[in-house]
Amino acid sequence: MNVNDLTMTVRYFGVGPLVRAVYHRAVVRSGLMKRRFPALSWEELRLDDVVSRPMDEDAFGRFFDLAVRPEYRDRFGRAVDAAEEVLQGRFPYFFRNSVVFDGPVDWHRNPFSGARWPAEVHWCDLGIFSAERGDIKFVWEASRFGWAYSLVRAYLLTGDGRYAGVFWCLFEEWLDANQPNHGVHWVSGQECALRCMAWCFAFFGFRGSHETTGTRVERLVLALAVHADRIAKFIAHAIRQKTNHAITEAAGLYTIGTLFPFLKGAPRWKRLGRRVLESEAVRLIYDDGSYVQQSVNYHRLMLQAYLWVLRLAEVNGDRFSDVLAERFRLATEFLYQLQDEPTGRLPNYGPNDGALILPLNACDYLDYRPAIQACHYLSTRRKLFPKGPWDEDLLYLFGPEALEAPVVSRERISTRFDTGGYYTLRSGRKHLWAMIRCHTYRDRVGHVDPLHVDLWADGVNLLRDAGSYRYYAPDEPAMEGYFKSIYAHNTVILDDRSPLRLVSRFMYLPWPRADVEEFAVRDGLVRFRGVSHAYGRELPVRREVSLDASGRCTIRDELSGQGHHAVELRFHLPDGARLLAVEAGKVVVAVIGAWRLECRSSQPLRADVLKAKDNAGWESLYYGHRQPLCTLSIRISAQLPCTTETMIYEIGAE
Repeated sequence: MNVNDLTMTVRYFGVGPLVRAVYHRAVVRSGLMKRRFPALSWEELRLDDVVSRPMDEDAFGRFFDLAVRPEYRDRFGRAVDAAEEVLQGRFPYFFRNSVVFDGPVDWHRNPFSGARWPAEVHWCDLGIFSAERGDIKFVWEASRFGWAYSLVRAYLLTGDGRYAGVFWCLFEEWLDANQPNHGVHWVSGQECALRCMAWCFAFFGFRGSHETTGTRVERLVLALAVHADRIAKFIAHAIRQKTNHAITEAAGLYTIGTLFPFLKGAPRWKRLGRRVLESEAVRLIYDDGSYVQQSVNYHRLMLQAYLWVLRLAEVNGDRFSDVLAERFRLATEFLYQLQDEPTGRLPNYGPNDGALILPLNACDYLDYRPAIQACHYLSTRRKLFPKGPWDEDLLYLFGPEALEAPVVSRERISTRFDTGGYYTLRSGRKHLWAMIRCHTYRDRVGHVDPLHVDLWADGVNLLRDAGSYRYYAPDEPAMEGYFKSIYAHNTVILDDRSPLRLVSRFMYLPWPRADVEEFAVRDGLVRFRGVSHAYGRELPVRREVSLDASGRCTIRDELSGQGHHAVELRFHLPDGARLLAVEAGKVVVAVIGAWRLECRSSQPLRADVLKAKDNAGWESLYYGHRQPLCTLSIRISAQLPCTTETMIYEIGAE
């Protein structure tokens, strides 16, 4: 990082975070961290050292009502299919791919590359970005124990003890392969917390099974205590990051402190977890319900973490503040307003790490109805969606009565979220809507997408975001670079360059500014107009997006300033889109079905539909998975000012 970038970083973040980051690195390099987190073996630890009183039946906190209910198998029986996959050694990875392990699971091996992380090295000595070993998330995924939720669901729907037996065997194998503070699975406090939440769900779900023996429970309690100690001693680092890590780690601490009050550290962990959860709700969830990380998937992760702890507090007679409850309600409403009604999906917007921390249903990973339904029910004791597979979460979190709750559906409307910089446009035509981003950043920039626009019609994402693919892809550097770039969004690019610089793995500079000039709804027409200063005050880009009652979407881009510039418009279209006509100042594209895109320019243009290239033609809906799409690239060698008008319409609809 050069002096200019360092100065800019201090201006945005302040001196404090920089000093703390330097201090953290010094502590790690000095060896103090290893003394704080000694590398031990499970045999060296005794249960008596972590408990303050006997673990009798009444010593545990209350959990969700996880009773065996075979009467719901016909309704939610796909959980059994998922559990049978695990019994056969097939583990899901990011809800798209799966891996079959022949024999014992190698918890330290990347199953896609074969690279292995050392199990004997202290976690402080392991850098998480290793070109030799590749993407660490491919190693972490199985150790989140997300597959355990499928086993519990299948057990609760069938009473079949095989599912409990497999969980406990895998749990014990994991402990044997992951000694305290050894190896990659102790690096992240968030990974520790999510693993603990899954273990708790499994313990209380399998509590009535003969496979849940006293010895296994003792091993679980000891492991939870060690994990909680790891999280609590380092949660300050997560708080400094200003991301979901602090929320999930605090959720893990609150969970262990609430459910296992006989642990010596339980009161302290519960207090710490509560304090962080309260403070982060105000700090990270904006007053309009949008979220600091500018990602719909991270937004869902945050909501599910709060859903878990708020419900856990309810059943244990505890309560969080009204302020937190209101931020939670607003954050739920935010997702609802950005949702596509026919599919349950949201724009593929922002970093997507493949997380779904409460996989309690058989819906697709991209379907947000389960999370929104459960969160809305927690706040209102009403459902937003009619009966469907997205109700399964309600059964486990709230009990059978929640399935029969009244449905109070609400129409989604054109909505502005000014703090977060999101604007939804919905006109008179049903199931046609758009979202546009126009934001002056107050926190770290997540991606380079000034004035990005998404367009949906009848469940089809006509103009879409390409996604983020992988956070670290040393084996595919061109792909990693593309998905992190401005080229992966529906926006305007000037002079073949990004307006922002990636100065570290997750930090862009400078923070762009933008202004909203109009957001109006009248007489069946909704219109947004905003201006981005990402390329500087001397090169403003103004974008106007309108939807009319007939279903026509018009995007007008005005580039002000002076001089000669290379201008490119990018629109990411469904696979199969094709050029119909290219003239001097006009291009026509068949998007899908009867939908057409027509772009006109005040100056001559060139157009191509790019597919499956290093710098275009890809989208990623699931972590680590990419598929071809069609990217419309419209290029203009322009003398500013320059104006383009893009219309997306359905033939015969007007």
